[in-house]
Amino acid sequence: MLLLSFVRSSCSLSFLLPPSREHQSLQAVAELHTAAFEKFLARNWDAAITEFTQVIKQHLRTGYRDRVAALLIQRCKVMKAKSPPASWDGAAEW
Repeated sequence: MLLLSFVRSSCSLSFLLPPSREHQSLQAVAELHTAAFEKFLARNWDAAITEFTQVIKQHLRTGYRDRVAALLIQRCKVMKAKSPPASWDGAAEW
């Protein structure tokens, strides 16, 4: 079971799983995703892209396709090309 919570200025991923090698690996990926999302919120686009790419690579080892990380990479590229306003709080309009 995965507990995912987004708070306006941060993202927190928590796993409610018994400790095991697989779960420790998932926890490491969750922590990497959280760090990448924090860079996204801080407008550090290149670092966020690098870390979200690492998240995707980690998940590919298990056959999981991380669509959220892929979407956030695309959002980073868009934001890098056209910086959001100073009042931007991380929300995206589609």
